[in-house]
Amino acid sequence: MDRRVFLKRLALGAAAGAVVLPAANSLLVEPRWIEVTRHFVPLANWPRGRAPLAVVQISDIHSGPYMGRKGVAAAVDLCNGLKPDLVALTGDFAHRGLSGLDACAGELSRLDAPLGAFAVLGNHDYWDGAHAVAEALKSAGVRMLTNR
Repeated sequence: MDRRVFLKRLALGAAAGAVVLPAANSLLVEPRWIEVTRHFVPLANWPRGRAPLAVVQISDIHSGPYMGRKGVAAAVDLCNGLKPDLVALTGDFAHRGLSGLDACAGELSRLDAPLGAFAVLGNHDYWDGAHAVAEALKSAGVRMLTNR
């Protein structure tokens, strides 16, 4: 094989890899990637001797074909296992339509936090139907923080 053919094939292979690898990552890796990061935020007026407030944030569920009921259930189980006082749900429940919304809301209804679960909508939720997403979350017992 001469140098020109080799370089042409190498360029085509690199171009294909530049398309296939990110697509594979977004379809196969990220929907199953749940990360727990712990932060301690000192509050100046927090009563001495009182246990710290435990807040769990869940973001970017993107329910639908790539993140089904099982994936949302895993996130909820992990969250509940952390024993949060409050859960903050920070948007993007929908993904290219509302097909996974009922399953997502069904799993989110299992969130267990004494102070409750609160949510804001993300850009995907507004693109796909903000009212429907908000209503599904409300029916799951999640309190919406829209304009509050």
